Amino acid sequence: MYFLEGGSSRFGSSIQANAGLGQFKQKSLFGRYSIEPSRAFCVDSHDQTFPVGVMKILAISGSVRHNSTNMAMLQAVCAIAPSEIEISIFDGVGRLPVFSPDLEGENLPEAVRELIAVIAESDGLIIASPEYVRSIPGGLKNAIDWLVSGDEIVHKPIALLHASHRGDDMLAGLRTVLATITDRFAGDIFLRLPLMKLEPAEVFKAVEAAENRSRVQAYLQAFSAYCM
Repeated sequence: MYFLEGGSSRFGSSIQANAGLGQFKQKSLFGRYSIEPSRAFCVDSHDQTFPVGVMKILAISGSVRHNSTNMAMLQAVCAIAPSEIEISIFDGVGRLPVFSPDLEGENLPEAVRELIAVIAESDGLIIASPEYVRSIPGGLKNAIDWLVSGDEIVHKPIALLHASHRGDDMLAGLRTVLATITDRFAGDIFLRLPLMKLEPAEVFKAVEAAENRSRVQAYLQAFSAYCM
């Protein structure tokens, strides 16, 4: 078992953060941040940029706010990931249309196709989400609803990363949902970092701190091993 307990400078449309963690730049509507410890770059969802043998992890923020604590945390985690783990961030949850069975199949919206494609390309998913009214945010639940009838999520490893000392009601509900849609939900691999109300630049510094850096890297290595 691996279980660890523990939101600015405004980024704007061209994201740059300097906290000893490299730079982040946003490329397209459904671009993904792909960060190695020594450099940062953004790749389109269908670019093949991952080195052979590297574990490919897709991170999804349950917050649709551009400068959210969860997004900043995921970016910071990307930047300090071990060299054998490549993390990309899907930033299109807020642009997905409201789920409707009438839009499945041949009518599937392009935004949903994008989400399904990046999930299929990944070895595992990490989800970080805030709590809204003691529950799962609507945007994240909507994204999950689009995945239920497909095969991409059924055997996909998923772990949770949390940016607050609060939110246990949401986490309980999200764990139930994820354990329902995949047979590989890693409920025992969980990391909680006390980052609530920090500005993005402060989040970067907190994650980079020695104690948190070691916890993040251990968490990522545990999940990577689970994904094999």
